[in-house]
Amino acid sequence: MLRALLLAGLLTAVAAAGVIRVPSQQPTVQQGLDAAQAGDTVLVEPGTYRERLVWPSRDGISLVSEQGPEVTTLRPRDDSGRVLLVPFAEITRATLIRGFTITGGRLVATVTAPGYGAGIRLVYAGPEICHNRIVGNTIECPGGIGTVANAEGAGLSVYTTVNAPLVHDNLIAGNEILHDETQSGYARGAGACCRGPGVFYQNEFRENRSLTVGTVPIPAVSAYGGGLCIEGGPAVVFCNVFLANRAGSWELPGATASGGGLYINDPKGYVAHNTFAGNIADQAISWGGAICVRDSSSTAVKNNIFAGNTATGVYGYGGGICFRGDTSGGLPAWDYNDAWDNAPDDYWGCRSGPHALSADPRFAAGPAGSHYLSATRAGQPYDSPCIDAGDSLLMTEPLNLDSLRRTWTTSTDSAYDVCAPDLGYLYPLDRATGLAAEEPLPTPRRLSIAPNPTTGGTVRLTGKTGTLPPISGPPANGEVSQRFPNQARLTLVDAAGRTVFSRPQVIEDWSMDISLDLRKVPAGVYLVRMESGGRATSARLVVLE
Repeated sequence: MLRALLLAGLLTAVAAAGVIRVPSQQPTVQQGLDAAQAGDTVLVEPGTYRERLVWPSRDGISLVSEQGPEVTTLRPRDDSGRVLLVPFAEITRATLIRGFTITGGRLVATVTAPGYGAGIRLVYAGPEICHNRIVGNTIECPGGIGTVANAEGAGLSVYTTVNAPLVHDNLIAGNEILHDETQSGYARGAGACCRGPGVFYQNEFRENRSLTVGTVPIPAVSAYGGGLCIEGGPAVVFCNVFLANRAGSWELPGATASGGGLYINDPKGYVAHNTFAGNIADQAISWGGAICVRDSSSTAVKNNIFAGNTATGVYGYGGGICFRGDTSGGLPAWDYNDAWDNAPDDYWGCRSGPHALSADPRFAAGPAGSHYLSATRAGQPYDSPCIDAGDSLLMTEPLNLDSLRRTWTTSTDSAYDVCAPDLGYLYPLDRATGLAAEEPLPTPRRLSIAPNPTTGGTVRLTGKTGTLPPISGPPANGEVSQRFPNQARLTLVDAAGRTVFSRPQVIEDWSMDISLDLRKVPAGVYLVRMESGGRATSARLVVLE
C-alpha cells in the first residue's frame, strides 16, 4: 500500500511522471536515482539498503519509500561513511526525500577532514526532507594533544546560501558527536546543524548528544546545540519538540557548551511554538539548558515552553533561555513564553516580557506523545496555564505559520488550536510525529446534506464517490460503495472562516448516512468539510433561525 504517496497527495503526479521501483526495476537505490529524470519518483520497496548514496545533479526527483520508515532503512555499507550526500545547488524543494529510516552513518573527523553530516549532508542544496527517522548516526573526533577536530550535524548537516531546505515531520534522535582526547574543536548540532537559511517544523529532536570526554588537559572543545544548531540563517524553527538532548558531558575542565536543545546565531531567526523539556548543557562552562541565543537580540523567541532544562558545570548560566551577546544597552526581552523549573535559573542575559509565564505547564499524555497541555474539556482535572496564552505569529513567508497552527492541537481532545495561540508544541492530529501516517481514506466526490436549509436539530450527510475506482465492493448503478473502516475528519466552518468544531469521523461506507447535530449552532451559512489522506470534499449548509 502506497501510504506515503497517498498522504502527500502524489498519486496524480506519479501517474503522470515515471516511477522507478527499487529493487524490482533497478537493483539499488543509487541506480534508481541515477536513472531518474526530473519529475520521476524512485519508489523503494521495504527492506534495508546498505549504500552510500550521492544525489544526481537533477532537480525534481522524489525518493519515496513504499511503506514508510518502519520497514525501509538506508544505511551505509559496513556502517562506515555517510548515508546520503546532496551536493548540488540546483536541488530545490522540488526534490523530495520521504519515508526512510536513515541510520548507521559514521564519520571520523580529522584536522584535514572535518565530519559533516553522517546521516544526510546538504551542500548548497535545499530539498524537502520529511517523514523520516534520522537516528543513530555518529561523528567521532579522536586525537590527542595538539589535535583539532570539528564536527557538524551527525544526523543532518546543511550548508547553503540561497536554497532553504524544508525539514518537517521527522524524528531526529540518538545521533552523537564524540570528541575523545581531542585538544580543541567544536561540535555543532548533534541532531542537526544548519549553516544558512532553513525551515524546520513538526520535528522531534530527542536524545541527541555532543560528548567531550578523555584525559587531555585544558581542552578548548565547544559544543553548540545538542538537538539543533543554527548559524547564519535566516531560519524558522517552528513547532518542534526538543526532549532530553545534551550538549557536553562535563568531563573536561575547560570545555564549553551552549544550548542543550537549540543554539541559534541568526539575526533574523524565528523560534516559535516549540517545547523544550529535559535538555542539558553539560560542561564546565554552560550557557542555555534549553536554548542559547548568540549575539542577536533581534532573534524572535515566542510562544515556547521551557520546562525542566538544565545548565550544569562550575559556571552554568540560563537553565531555560540564555542570551550571549552585548547587553550594554540593556537586557533583551522575550515575551509570551513559559519558563518553569529550569536550573539554575529560567533566564540569563535576558529577561521575560510582560506576558511571559513562570508556571507548571501541566503536560498531559495523549495519543501521539507526552507533552500535550492538560485541559478540562479533554477530561483532565486541570487547565494548563499555557492554553490561549500566546501571541499572534505575524508571518506568511516562507510559511503561513498561523494557518499551519490551526491544523494542529495541544490538547488531548484533538481540537484544533483556533483561538488565541496555545504555547508550546502543537501535535498533528491523528498521527505521531516522525511516524508513517495511517492509510488514508478516499473521500467522496460529492457530499450531500439534507435537509438543507435546516432550522437546526440534526441533518444527514451522504457521500457519493462518483467515478472513483473501486477499492472493495462491486459497482452499483455507476457508483462505487467503498468499505474501509478508517478515520476521516469532519469540520464545520462559519462564514468568517472560523472552525466551529472539528472531530474524527470513522467511515465504513461512503454510501451510508452520517448524523450531524446542529442544535447548538447559531443561524448562518457554513461549510461542511470531510477530509482524509490529503483529499477533501465539502458542501454549503444554511442554518435558519
